[in-house]
Amino acid sequence: MDSIIKQIGQDSILLYFPASLENIDDAVIEIEKFLVQKKMGEFSFEVILVSREALINAVVYGCESNPDKNVNVELRIEPTCLVIEIEDQGPGFDWQGCLKRALPDKKTSGRGLYIMKTYCDKIFYNESGNRLTLIKKL
Repeated sequence: MDSIIKQIGQDSILLYFPASLENIDDAVIEIEKFLVQKKMGEFSFEVILVSREALINAVVYGCESNPDKNVNVELRIEPTCLVIEIEDQGPGFDWQGCLKRALPDKKTSGRGLYIMKTYCDKIFYNESGNRLTLIKKL
C-alpha cells in the first residue's frame, strides 16, 4: 500500500499508483473503505466490480504493466450519482470499436467493458481512450 497515494475530500477520493497488478487490490480496498465511510456500502459490490475491471484494463492494456507509468482514480459522490474516473498513461485504444463488438463467447478475457456497461448507467472515454468515466445513478 506504500505505493498508493490517496487524497480524500469531503465527497471524493483520489488515488495514484504505479501500474502494477499488485496495486489494484490496495486501490479497491481504499475505494471500499471510502464508500463505507460515506454510508454508500450498498453500492460496494457494483463499484468494486467495475473499478477492478477498469483498473485491470488500465494497468495491463493502457500502461502495459509498466510500473514507471501511473494510474489515477477518482471516485466522486454527486447528488444523483457516483462518478468513477480512471486514467492511465497509455496511448489509448479504439473504445468505440470495442463497445460495438459482440461479447466473447469462449474466451477467458474481454468481458470488462460488458461488465462495466451492465453495472453502470453511463460509460464513456475521452477521445484517445486513456480516460474512462463510469456513472452509477444513486
